[in-house]
Amino acid sequence: MLKKFVIVSLALLLAIASATAQTVKSNSLPAGSFSIEGSDYEATAEGSGTTEAEAVNAARMSAIHVLMQALDKDRLFEELFYKNPPVTMAFSTLESSQAANKSWNAKVQIRIDSESIRILYDTTYVASVQNLLDQAETHFDQAETAAGDARSAEAQTDLARALTLYWQATDTCQAGLSLLEPISDASIFSSSGKRKASDLRQVLEATRVAAQTGYQRIQAAEASLARDEAISSSMQLLQEIEERSRSVELWIDQTSPQLDRIEGENKTALENLRSALDLRLTGLKDDESALKRLAEAIPAAMTMEQARIGIARDTLRRQQKHLQNSRNAVNREIRDPAIARAKRAQLAKQILTQKPKRYLSMRYYLPFGVDPRQDSFKIGATGIHDLEISSEVTIGANRGLWVQTSLQHREYALPAAIDPVQTWQQQAYLGFWGKGMFGFGLGWDWSRAGGGGEVDKRLSPRIIFGGFGGSPAGPTWLTSVSWELPYNTDPDLFVPDILNIGVDTSIRVAAVAELHARASIRLREIPLVPGRPLYYNSFTYGVGAGFRLPAPFLWGVEFYGSLAKPAAEAQAAWSGPVLFRMFVEYSL
Repeated sequence: MLKKFVIVSLALLLAIASATAQTVKSNSLPAGSFSIEGSDYEATAEGSGTTEAEAVNAARMSAIHVLMQALDKDRLFEELFYKNPPVTMAFSTLESSQAANKSWNAKVQIRIDSESIRILYDTTYVASVQNLLDQAETHFDQAETAAGDARSAEAQTDLARALTLYWQATDTCQAGLSLLEPISDASIFSSSGKRKASDLRQVLEATRVAAQTGYQRIQAAEASLARDEAISSSMQLLQEIEERSRSVELWIDQTSPQLDRIEGENKTALENLRSALDLRLTGLKDDESALKRLAEAIPAAMTMEQARIGIARDTLRRQQKHLQNSRNAVNREIRDPAIARAKRAQLAKQILTQKPKRYLSMRYYLPFGVDPRQDSFKIGATGIHDLEISSEVTIGANRGLWVQTSLQHREYALPAAIDPVQTWQQQAYLGFWGKGMFGFGLGWDWSRAGGGGEVDKRLSPRIIFGGFGGSPAGPTWLTSVSWELPYNTDPDLFVPDILNIGVDTSIRVAAVAELHARASIRLREIPLVPGRPLYYNSFTYGVGAGFRLPAPFLWGVEFYGSLAKPAAEAQAAWSGPVLFRMFVEYSL
């Protein structure tokens, strides 16, 4: 019997585990499907539009809505998800076809890991909810104060002031309730009143009903007062304006779901909504002009009537502001759909936060620096514009090939040259790596000019060695030793012409910092007189360090020197710039 019970229990556990990995569908979800695979969520939905891109965008928005509904997230979380989509979220178009009526249909699947949802909840969502709850607390305090003052004014028969204060309390409560409308999470409390959204809704609604009752009570008392015919006609017009304002308020409430989710509407529906908003905005502007005329027609002594006009005017302006903001949002969605903005934001975030793999790196040395030989600290222009563009690829898992190429632009000054010597040099390396690395390289000039004209291009064989640690992430340290083929010129320059050498070393400290050092001693040519070049001994060095923040960007400083002296003058002094300069690098 015990054995049978164990077998049945194991079968039941296996069935539950299998069901978790299968697609989970719910009748309460919008059209689409939701599934859980391990730690990943998948949502699939369809969309249609007049173009393929519009259909795909509609399907993406629907898939996000399916995901939010399946995870039981409220509208605020969904809005934050639209505006700040996690970098790890992936879209894939499963189907795309054109129907007989020329419309397009698309089916899209989104995939995102549960950790990204949790991070969005713990950071952006919680902070946003607490901020809205605190604002609602402030609205409640203001409404309570206004309602209390209104009751006091009513008791003192200051009905005009009481009418205004009751309206302010009602409007403030309504604003607070609007803030709470997209929130359904009951686990987050305000920082001031320590109340959750449902509690705040109750106290705000109670205050709103009490204030609205007081407002209506004073209105009823006002209606019983005698007025002459002209005043009665004006107040009749005011009542019509108030009724139209209430109808606009009702329309806003009815259209609120559509206004809150304009990202999910197609272009035709958005254009129709914009036309409806324009129609009501025009009516509100006409009513505001009529109120201005009414305020001039009603005697100032009739304070209650003036108070009603003021309330109506404030209500119209609030409605205009809301409708105009809604129109701007609709217009923006027509011009630039939210899904397109989200994709750009996602791409920008990925560019700024991705871990660099050095498929492409660009480093620029700023043409400003500090000369340590000066008596005072002063940042000055160096006139040196050095640039490096490089790319490296690691092939293999535990051992394999490492390939790198780089294009470098270098500028350096020689004493007799009028203009800086400028070079565009290409370097290419092939290394064989395991835990260490050894390889070969070659450097050559695309151009070399300065001092009045072109000079001979240089060719430099190289050897490289470094350390990998058995990981394909790239070399942890790397050293390159280079030698340039000689000019084969004056026998007196045999030694500096033959014994030229350059050494470059770099160290990568995890993914947060890089150190580098380089030095080279070369023979350099300046064509001062055609057919009679002048040669210089050149000594260039640099020691620098950089830190990655954020990861794709490397910000660093280098101590740099470029010294030279005439090769034929043994006693000549070395001269040239010595300075601290900054560099910035971006890597993909």
